[in-house]
Amino acid sequence: MNRLNFFTILGFLLLIGCGAETALSPTPIALEQPATPIPLIVPTPTAVPVPDNISICENQIEDPLTILSLGDSYTIGENIAVKDRYPNQLRDALQERGIAVVDPIIIAKTGWTTADLLTAVDEESFDQQFDLVTLLIGVNNQYQGLDLDLYESEFQTLLDYATSQSKLGAERVFVISIPDWGATPFAHRRNREQIGIEIDTYNTINQRLTNEASAYYVDITPLSRQALELASFTSSDFLHPSGYQYSFWVEEVLTTLCEIEIEPNGSS
Repeated sequence: MNRLNFFTILGFLLLIGCGAETALSPTPIALEQPATPIPLIVPTPTAVPVPDNISICENQIEDPLTILSLGDSYTIGENIAVKDRYPNQLRDALQERGIAVVDPIIIAKTGWTTADLLTAVDEESFDQQFDLVTLLIGVNNQYQGLDLDLYESEFQTLLDYATSQSKLGAERVFVISIPDWGATPFAHRRNREQIGIEIDTYNTINQRLTNEASAYYVDITPLSRQALELASFTSSDFLHPSGYQYSFWVEEVLTTLCEIEIEPNGSS
């Protein structure tokens, strides 16, 4: 091979080598910076909803409710079965709503006046307070023609006692109005109108004291006056309420009770 051909071939090989090296060396790519910085997105924490207050009748109470009922023949349930007394029917009605309730404690006796009930409660001693306390007293004060001022004073003392026996004070005390016995068959020879006026006077007093104490007042007197037309509203003595009438009383108590709003698993 002559010198000319040798150098020609050598130059050709060098040219190929340089081209290959150039092809294998990539050109660096410049990264462009964004004109506006991208903001950092931080997720907003989801707010935990605060539960609304619920009716006491909807609350899932761990411990069974306790009831104390104070009164006279209208509370003890004269001439009717124990299960038909209004405190017992109240227990049953709450149980039907899924609320556990123990048997009510009743301090009441036929013929008792406010003075008699005061004597009875003075002799009682409980090792607990109660979730619900009911008070219905005064018909025998009216029947015996006792002094209205005395009724007011003694009723106030009984209301204070009821409040002291309640776990939440007046917030769980329910005063029930005095029924009008003048609207019963028993009173057919009596002055029904005068009896009604006197019952209303007594109820005006106990309602005022109840409102002043911020307790709850349940007016069942209009219901009791239906006994004139409904024979089923009185027991066999034609004077005292029947279990049927008491069932309507309980509806009135429940209406008032279930309107009380409390925090879930808490108190009002």
